[in-house]
Amino acid sequence: MIIINKSYNMLFKNLNLSVIFGLMLLFMLVTSCKSEAKPKDGSIVSIQNVPLNPQVEIMDLEEGTFNREILSNGKLYALKKAELRFPIFEELEKVFVKNGERVQKGSILAILDNFKYKNNLNRSKSSFEKAKVDLQDVLIGQGYNTDDLTKIPSEVLRMSKIKSGYENALYDLESAEHTYQSTFLKAPFSGIICNLKARENNLPGNDPICTLVDNSCFEAEFSILESELENVKNGQKVEIIPFARNEDVQNGLITEVNPLIDENGLVTVKARVYNAQNNLYEGMNVRVLIKQAFPNCLVVPKQAIVLRSGKEVLFTYLDGFAKWHYVTTTDENSTSYVVTGDIKAGEQVIISGNLNLGSGARVEIKN
Repeated sequence: MIIINKSYNMLFKNLNLSVIFGLMLLFMLVTSCKSEAKPKDGSIVSIQNVPLNPQVEIMDLEEGTFNREILSNGKLYALKKAELRFPIFEELEKVFVKNGERVQKGSILAILDNFKYKNNLNRSKSSFEKAKVDLQDVLIGQGYNTDDLTKIPSEVLRMSKIKSGYENALYDLESAEHTYQSTFLKAPFSGIICNLKARENNLPGNDPICTLVDNSCFEAEFSILESELENVKNGQKVEIIPFARNEDVQNGLITEVNPLIDENGLVTVKARVYNAQNNLYEGMNVRVLIKQAFPNCLVVPKQAIVLRSGKEVLFTYLDGFAKWHYVTTTDENSTSYVVTGDIKAGEQVIISGNLNLGSGARVEIKN
């Protein structure tokens, strides 16, 4: 009996300790639930106000226009570009321009040492004047009045020019004038000076003095896939975006589609773009975006579509609950999908907070 009583007392004592410990744990849990959380900014937010349901964003699904996109990389080439050089070899006397300078058509860019060519031109002029006097003497000697050469028979006039040396003097004068003018490097069109490397008092040789680029209009050359060829045609609008500045979008028009598919299955296309903002340059790398509009499509943002067991799912919102729909995406561009399936216009589509949703889940709309 003594042994039984001692065992009973020990069991009773341990039981009391367990009850007391449990009551203390319950008290701590209750008081912690009633406590208030203090965020870092010092404001007091009750834990009871924290939402328990996932927060989502929604949009109204409507039929609209979908822009199919073809994206390609390309380069810009100026429609007018010329490497300028002197046709004769003499010392470069003066350069009047510098890189980046805009010049007008006919402007003198540089000049060679032309002393001997100028003298040759003057001698040719004198020889020509002498030949004119000799021609008059020949004609007068044949009894013709030289005041009006149109009244002289053409054959007589031709033979008289040959006898007097008039024809040869004229040819020499024209040649001397052309050679003299070749010592002046002039702009064949208006544009920007590039790649100017020549130095004064040096022989430029056959190397270009500079490159002249008309930067008012460019051609973007790019490639598309063979499968995309049927969606591209002359006159179609494109957007041209420089790699370095994604925000600078220039509009252009397709001017040429090369009817040849290369060994890689690519087709070369050219589009013309005007440099209205003066921020496009020769050889610039660009992205070319071709858009084709399709009306009456159900278009949703790409983030509205999630995968469940390898299938495309879209969630709609109705009276505080999320409902999933199996859909099929039939087309896409950089931001959107065209969808078909168990979905119709007028429903509210969940476009965020849908990654971990299940069908029938209670949700709240994010403010």
